Amino acid sequence: MNITNPTPVVGIRPPLGQLISMLQDSHQGAAGDPHIWPTGGTWPVGTPEEMYREWQRLRATGFTAMEPLLQRVRESSAVPGQTTLWCLRWHHPATCLLMLYCVTAPSSVGGWLDGLVTEREFTALTEFAKTVKAWPLLFGQARTQEEFLDVLRQTAAVGMKATVLGDWRLQEKEWAEAKAVVGSSPVQLGELAVGPDLSWLQTDGATLL
Repeated sequence: MNITNPTPVVGIRPPLGQLISMLQDSHQGAAGDPHIWPTGGTWPVGTPEEMYREWQRLRATGFTAMEPLLQRVRESSAVPGQTTLWCLRWHHPATCLLMLYCVTAPSSVGGWLDGLVTEREFTALTEFAKTVKAWPLLFGQARTQEEFLDVLRQTAAVGMKATVLGDWRLQEKEWAEAKAVVGSSPVQLGELAVGPDLSWLQTDGATLL
């Protein structure tokens, strides 16, 4: 499932490890102090402050804007023999996994981010990690249209059967170019590849990727 190329495409385990590390650090005293949150991971986060602000903004929305897409990711990841390629323009993979975790155990997230965690919430995180680490889910960095098309080209080139979803709203030209790149390959552009417009969450005018 690994793809080696200049445009970052990562599997689920690196961002899952980063998510768990950040939540554990939050529980140990980092909540409210993003300066000591770790910055590791396969993709650059920018700064811990940016990650923390993004999580707090998403938390304030209740993640409702992402619910249809999150449901589509879960459904797609359950299809045997198929990979879900989640291309990201507005979010980091660890943030997307946090959103999936919120849907799985919504009562737990506030406790983690506030540093107030019960044994039940530790159990919920452990069960979530066990479940999703086996998912055939890849994340593709798509900060620009060309990066997005590069990910599609390389995925189509290896003959991967994949459903492609995105976290931004494709414009008509982007959609047409994506369909042209995919062509007759096994790659499918999921109906929610035309995703919700989440640019308003970036209130500081900067993306995290």
